[in-house]
This record gives sequence, structure tokens and C-alpha cells, in this order.
Amino acid sequence: MNFLTTRGIETGLHYPLPVHLENAYIPLGYHAGDFPVSERLARNSLSLPIYPELGLEAVDYIAAAIQEFDRAGEN
Repeated sequence: MNFLTTRGIETGLHYPLPVHLENAYIPLGYHAGDFPVSERLARNSLSLPIYPELGLEAVDYIAAAIQEFDRAGEN
């Protein structure tokens, strides 16, 4: 997130908790560790800009920044 923010690309954490740990699902009795893949994905996922008015130039810029991050090995 910091890498993209320094390049003017906003990101978000729209799903910081996996569904089984949300308050609405407490009655089902699930606990942290019950779904490790979902929990890992929740910790390591972020939302990228996406909306109808996002131009191709912006999409290219975002993609290039992600590639730069990947090449730098900062993940």
C-alpha cells in the first residue's frame, strides 16, 4: 500500500476480515485458524482503483507501478 501511495495510487482494505470472523457469523462458532487460506488472503489483499471513468492511461500507470513493486522484490 505504501509503495502505491507514494506513486499517487489510492488503495483500500475492503475486506480486512474473512467472512467467518465477521460479527454476523459469530453464532456459527468459527474461530481464527479455522480457514487459514481465507485468513492469509484477508491479510495480504488490497483493493486497487477501479471505476468506469478510470482511463487507460491510469490503468497502464497502475499496472506499471505494480510491476515495479514486483521487480523490486518489496513484497
